Order: sequence, then C-alpha cells, then structure tokens
Amino acid sequence: IFCFLKPVQNIKHVLLTTEYLIQTGHKRISFVKGSSASLGTSRSFQEYKYTLEKYGLPYDESIVFDAKGASYDIGYQITEKILPIISQLDAIQYSTDDNAIGGLLCLKRNGIRVPEDISVTGKTNVPESAFTSPTLTTCGSIEDQYLFYEGLIHYLVMIIEKNEEYNNISTQLYKHLSSYLVPDVLIKRESVKKRN
Repeated sequence: IFCFLKPVQNIKHVLLTTEYLIQTGHKRISFVKGSSASLGTSRSFQEYKYTLEKYGLPYDESIVFDAKGASYDIGYQITEKILPIISQLDAIQYSTDDNAIGGLLCLKRNGIRVPEDISVTGKTNVPESAFTSPTLTTCGSIEDQYLFYEGLIHYLVMIIEKNEEYNNISTQLYKHLSSYLVPDVLIKRESVKKRN
C-alpha cells in the first residue's frame, strides 16, 4: 500500500547539507536529532552517518544530541547543551529547520557568531529559514510539503474506513502523493562559511 514511501533501513543517500559542510572544509560536524518518533529524523540521521562514512570522517557519538522534538524552543534548549563543547566543533547539522532556527537564536544570544565561529545547517526548508539572521542553509523540497502530509492523512483515513469509494479515491490519492516525491535540493544561504 505504501510502496511510494521509501524505507528507512539501508539508506545509502548522502545528507546534502552535511555533504556541503564537508565540501566546504568542515570536519567536526555535530548532529541534532529531532523527534525520535519521526521518520524524517531517522532518515536524516542515517544519511548523516552515511555521508561521514562516504567522505572518510569518523562518526562520533559524543557530538550527537537528541532533542526529542522539533520546535524552536526545543532547538534552543538542545543548543544550550552543545555550548560547552562549541569550540570543538566546526558545524552543527540539525535534522529539522525548526530546531536549527531555535539553535541560531541560542547561539546569537550567547555571543557565538554564525557562520564566523560555527556553521549551521538544517533540513526541511521551512519558509522561515529564508528569514533568519543569518539565513539558514538547508535542504528539502521546494514544493509545498504540507500538501503531501495532508494527502497522506486522507490516504490513511481511507485505508481505515474502507468505504465504497475506497478504490477510486485511493488511486487518486496515490497519484497525488506520488507527485510530491521530488528529490531534496540543497539551498545555500548565509549560515555556512568556507573553512581552510
């Protein structure tokens, strides 16, 4: 039924923002997980680890932080926990833009300049990421992702209800959802600097 959804296991894709960080000279890249219940967080984390492996960088569990949620407030709070080791890092890769936006505010309030002192990237390309200071480098779809999730909810309801219109509506929803399976794109903004 959900053949249009990619499985999380055995992902062999790079995380575009992590790859961009590496290509711009960053080596010590912290990772901030969002909600542990989120398929997106799990996928991003696997892609992050694969990207490090692809470029021959070691995976270091001590610089991975679990925010246990995705919001500005949670991003701010988890970034406070990163502050004691901030000087040991080149960059912070957040699994969601929401967490990254909160993280940017936390860093700014603590006198840490982005990207001069540390680079920051997100993932998901929420509209707000284009209006942060500095603007947030991220990756994601440039389509309206909320329409995908709205369609997915309708699809799930149809599966549960299985009414007489199920087959017809199910086919329509499948086509609608498939149209949103576009590859992520890298959106380069101001929160990453080139390191020597």
